[in-house]
Amino acid sequence: DRYGETDFFTTQQIKQCIKKVRTIRVHETIQIDKDISVKCYYAGHVLGAGMFLVKVGSQSVLYTGDYNMTPDRHLGCAWVDRCNPTVLISESTYATTIRDSKRCRERDFLKKV
Repeated sequence: DRYGETDFFTTQQIKQCIKKVRTIRVHETIQIDKDISVKCYYAGHVLGAGMFLVKVGSQSVLYTGDYNMTPDRHLGCAWVDRCNPTVLISESTYATTIRDSKRCRERDFLKKV
């Protein structure tokens, strides 16, 4: 039972992990080594949300949290090169949710603001 534990990692472990972090821009591809590459795509969900295509040899994984295929007033829609990943990993919290139209949601939002 770990409920309430706070010391999962030491400060040194966190510092060592942070040293390994690499930033990546949207549409940028970084080569990890000769067989592994990662490309970032715009997810259209919230500011800064990205999808990542990881290629290892002839295999690939497209990983994304939430994404949005319909542009709105402040965000464009998700965009990814035509690809056929070996595996797709995606958020699905609202996969079966039927929402009100964008017009209704914006009207409700404006009433609250």
